[in-house]
Order: sequence, then C-alpha cells, then structure tokens
Amino acid sequence: MTMTDKPSTLIVGLGKTGFSCVKCLVAEGVPVAVTDSREHPPYLDVLKEEYPDVAVFLGGFSDDAFKMAQQIVISPGVSRTLPEIQQAENRGLPILGDIELFAHRCKAPVIAITGSNGKSTVTAIVNKMIKAAGYKVSVGANYGTPALDLLEEETPDYYLLELSSFQLETTTSLSPVVSVLLNLSPDHLDRYNSVEDYYAAKRRVYRGASQVISTTEEAANTIFKDKNCITFGFSDSDACIKKIDDEPWIVYRTQPIIAVNELQLLGQHNLSNTLAAVAIANALALPLSAVAATLKIFSGLPHRMELIIEKNGVKWINDSKATNVGSTTAALLGTNGPLVLLAGGEGKGADFTPLRTAVAQRAKAVILYGRDASLISTVLNECVPVYQVATLDDAVGQAIKIVKKGDRVLLSPACASFDLYDNYEQRGDAFKSLVYKNIDREKVCL
Repeated sequence: MTMTDKPSTLIVGLGKTGFSCVKCLVAEGVPVAVTDSREHPPYLDVLKEEYPDVAVFLGGFSDDAFKMAQQIVISPGVSRTLPEIQQAENRGLPILGDIELFAHRCKAPVIAITGSNGKSTVTAIVNKMIKAAGYKVSVGANYGTPALDLLEEETPDYYLLELSSFQLETTTSLSPVVSVLLNLSPDHLDRYNSVEDYYAAKRRVYRGASQVISTTEEAANTIFKDKNCITFGFSDSDACIKKIDDEPWIVYRTQPIIAVNELQLLGQHNLSNTLAAVAIANALALPLSAVAATLKIFSGLPHRMELIIEKNGVKWINDSKATNVGSTTAALLGTNGPLVLLAGGEGKGADFTPLRTAVAQRAKAVILYGRDASLISTVLNECVPVYQVATLDDAVGQAIKIVKKGDRVLLSPACASFDLYDNYEQRGDAFKSLVYKNIDREKVCL
C-alpha cells in the first residue's frame, strides 16, 4: 500500500499532534476517524467545530474503530506496544506517526535533531544561525509547532525538526540532509523494556541521513562506517575546544569560531550543546560570521538553567526542563558554588543511582517533593542532608530556611511533572511564581 492510496486512517490520540494529522489528511481527502482513551482530550472541541464529520471514539480505544481502519497513525504519547496497536500491526496494518506523514510531503531539506538532553537548546541555536545566514527555516515537531503544520507555510530553505524517541519509533522515510544525536542517557523506562530499546529508538534518526553529527564516542559505533560523520566534543573532535593564546576557544577543525568567555550560555553541558550547533552549522556550510554572531547573543531558553533572580546573595535557577537523571546530573556538574537541589516528580521508572556522585560533589542539601520523592531519597540519603516535603511550594519554603549568602537554589527535578503539573513549563512557571512570592516576604540570608 502506498501513501497515495488514501486508505481509511485511524488517528490514535487527539492532542496537538493528533489534531495536526487530522487537518493534513482531511485536506487531502483521506477518510479519517479518531480514537482517544480520554473522555475529553485537549482538541475535542475544536475537532467537533472544524471537522464535524470526523468519527470520534472516546473513553478507551475502540475495537470497532481499529477494525475499520486500513492504516493507523499514532500520536507520540501513544505506545506502539499497546495491545490494540500490536493487534493492528499483526494484521498487517501500517503503523505510522506524524513525522512519517511529514516525510512523504515535505519539499525542502530536513535537519533532524535528537538526544536525551539539550535538543531544544541546540535546535534554538541552529534556528538562529540559519536565519543569521539569510536562509528561511521552519522549526517544529517536538519543538513547538507540529511538523505537519509547518507544511501549511511557505516552503523554507530548511526544515529544522527536534525529534523525540517516541516520534522516531514510527519514522522510516525522513532521510535528513543532516541527522544529529546529541547524547544518550537512560530515560522513558516506563515506556521501553530496556535502556537499549530506548537508545535504539534514538538512533533511528540516522536512517537515510546524508550527514551524521554525533559525539566522538558515538561515532566509534560501527553504524557510521558508510556515513559522512562530523563529530563534536571537548577534545579530539571536528568541533571542539582548543587553547589559543592560553584562552579556550571553540574551533571547527583548524578554524577558530569564538572564545568560550564570549558565550552567553553557562554550564559545561551548554558548552557541549554549543559545539553540536557549530558542527551542524559547518555541515550546512553556514558563514562563520553568522555562527559567531549567534553564539555571542544566545542566552538560552526558558526552564533550562534559567536564572530567575539573585537576591541577598542567593541565585534561584529554574531548570524544570530537566526531566531525567542525565539532565539533572549535567545541571549539577555545570553549576558552580554551594547548591541546594530541588528535585522530584514522576520518575518514569528511572534508576536514580547515577545522581549520587554529582549530588555528593556539588550539593550541600537536597529537597525532594512529589510522587517519587521517596525513591530518590533512598539513593541520596547518605550523600548530603535530604529533606522530603509534599509539594514544590513546600520545597521552596524549605530552601529559604536553609540557604546562605553565596548559595544557588536549583530546581532540576530529574522527573516528569505529571504528578502535580500538566508539563514542565507549568512546573517552571509555578517555581518562578513561588520564588518571587516567598523571597519578597522572607529573609533569605542567614
């Protein structure tokens, strides 16, 4: 069956991505139906208003809907291992995602970026570099706008897609001009059977790529034997750090780009993100002037090592985007000075043991809240003083009681937000509000 046969399509999951699939397929005259396990998914009202003829099955995945379908399109949040999806696949039905649909429709080169951490930051830097070079770029997928919605705009010079492992699971035909794997660390073990399965999903980004960009360590993998690979890393890489007149510089092979002390981004992990962006820019042959100019002014994204305020000698930092252990470890190791860590939430089946070393090295105390606070506490209790509270509000209050001048208070949860908040953005905004509210009425320095 080809993509042009216009089979009856069942879209599983009616979030932002699922709704973008409805719009795309209906516009092409493809018969579609929608099913969602929720009684009132986010885009239900707008679906009924704009597409009243689309059949909708709610409150569970409908057997009838699956039986009528000739192909299945699953939203990223829907696991391919669900029994209904498995049964459809066993019957020979194609199981697609929005990125696979996009791959068959896009008319411009694609830059695909994935990794356990740093995806959004690198995507944002590269977006600005491409624009600074005078090219038109459309940015989306896991970064804001659904990929299919980008097709409604004028065709750009490049599509820049941030891709999650969930999206890559159902993608086979993307063939990016540049594919990027930033890093790998355990995550989403509530969805995958093993770390290896998760890593394999991430590495699907390499499929059909003209050029591959990865760390030097990842490049040692045999899958790169027949691929044009550009590496990044702190040393011995195409994009790396070298001393020039005793000052560290970012260089690409023999070409100096920018002195490290000119960067606005802080932290060792953001230095790695910057090196990845430089590697991508060189793969695209962007002018070095545009690359350097971007790096001089780019200061980061909200909820990623975001300095909220410094008051009474204490810095309050919002890193709510740190939804896994690897990201929080990087945040800890990239933060100088005495540190109080606020962490907790929905752990996604993660092993928190790797946090021990970073916490022992950098934190003076840890304040845990949320559903899996006890699991994290078990791992960290012997490292530093650990306080366990119920909510983020309580965590901020406890931090105010124990911080001293010169400390940093870092919200870097190492967990998803869904036990208490809709998403990491809501959690980060709540943290900022709590900080502003509480430090105005409490004495922070003891």
